[in-house]
Amino acid sequence: IMGSLALSLCHLAAGRVDAVCSLKPARSVDIAAAQLLVRERGLPIDLPEAPPFEDAPLDLAARSRVVAAATPERCADLWMRLSGF
Repeated sequence: IMGSLALSLCHLAAGRVDAVCSLKPARSVDIAAAQLLVRERGLPIDLPEAPPFEDAPLDLAARSRVVAAATPERCADLWMRLSGF
């Protein structure tokens, strides 16, 4: 994370980084616009500790760590490594 999860996701969408993960759970409302940019670029993003990304509530209560990457394989690998924390 480069200061803010939303900013880091924007860097991913712009092609400046290959992957982004958060070690702390984030609220979906805090990254809503950035995750839209990532998804519009066709990049995988997941909230592994919440319901499937498409079903995750957009509210203040739900929190999950976030993984996003340039490829689905990298996204899955990143979550596997992150889940050890």
